[in-house]
Amino acid sequence: MTTADDVSFTPAADGSAADELVAALAAALRQVHDLIAGVTDEQYARKPGGALASSIGGHVRHNLDHVAAAVAGLPGGAVDYDRRERGTAVETDRGAGMAAARRLELDLSRINWCRLPGAVRLTVLP
Repeated sequence: MTTADDVSFTPAADGSAADELVAALAAALRQVHDLIAGVTDEQYARKPGGALASSIGGHVRHNLDHVAAAVAGLPGGAVDYDRRERGTAVETDRGAGMAAARRLELDLSRINWCRLPGAVRLTVLP
């Protein structure tokens, strides 16, 4: 089992390790976009009830919010996963979800990964 202490990431001087991680995240964002495109508006927004209290859109919003927090905070060396908006259009509007996934993919491509601070402060509730 891997713990947080076992995982470390140090980008190579040429950015190749960062490039691989960014490419993997960009691919995941494309998969999210394609998943959203493959469901109906009703399926996307429906809350099934029971043990699953959140809709597909709610889960998409939650995950995209984490990516957005990383994209926004990494260049400045501080990522805050607790400052996320809930109840946004991404939860109920497929178009907003697809647009958010595409926008984050573009935002990833704009970060100069070789110029990030050596250490990043992460804020997250326990």
